[in-house]
Amino acid sequence: MTAQGKLFIVGIGPGTLEHLTLKALNILKQVEIIVTYTGYLKSLEKLGLTKGKRVHATGMGEELKRVQLAVEEASKGYNVALVCSGDPGIYGLAELVFRYIDVKSLDINVEVVPGLTAAIAAASLLGAPLNNDFVVLSLSDYFTPWNEIIEELKAVAKTELVIVLYNPSSSRRRSKFVEALKLISNVRGNPIVCVVKNAYRDNQQVIVAKLRQLDLQLVDMNSIVIIGSKRTQLLRNGCVVTVRNKTF
Repeated sequence: MTAQGKLFIVGIGPGTLEHLTLKALNILKQVEIIVTYTGYLKSLEKLGLTKGKRVHATGMGEELKRVQLAVEEASKGYNVALVCSGDPGIYGLAELVFRYIDVKSLDINVEVVPGLTAAIAAASLLGAPLNNDFVVLSLSDYFTPWNEIIEELKAVAKTELVIVLYNPSSSRRRSKFVEALKLISNVRGNPIVCVVKNAYRDNQQVIVAKLRQLDLQLVDMNSIVIIGSKRTQLLRNGCVVTVRNKTF
């Protein structure tokens, strides 16, 4: 245990070693305690990053508990890694950590360690669909009311922004995903849609289709959905690109 602990909020990207930043890897090797979601534990163990460390793992919906555990251990003087998939500042736990520390008036040294977010990981498997302006929205109504999500979706559907959807669908929210796609179709017609499931993980799947021909049953919470704009093209080589430079 060190004299003064530090809390690292670490993004591990898709969870594979080759997509983990060198800094994230070094920090995970050096910290004394890891706090993580149970779903990420297998990846961390496979990479050998939990060996010889104390590990706290909690389930889905227990984000605040993970934050509290990490802050508590850091306040005791330990170096702690609070692990997030993707990037901790994009639908991750960084915001919750900073607000919790602020509310509790705690003096803790915190560092955010960026990671490869899901949108970038998914895009790399498709070609260059995010090469022009794009917007990222989450369809999860766990933290944001559905009516607000719909209003945001209505606004961006009218633009020429490529739309990236996180947390697009689940067994509980299938009808809401259908509603979202219908809204987009009413405005954009039948654009190119890309679905990437389990990017750089086991059972990876990449699907490119027109919106109205997309099999909605293929989309789940492990999917990233990218909805193209008028600038988005499917090339003959199978790559999806959003044109920025019109030189040729």
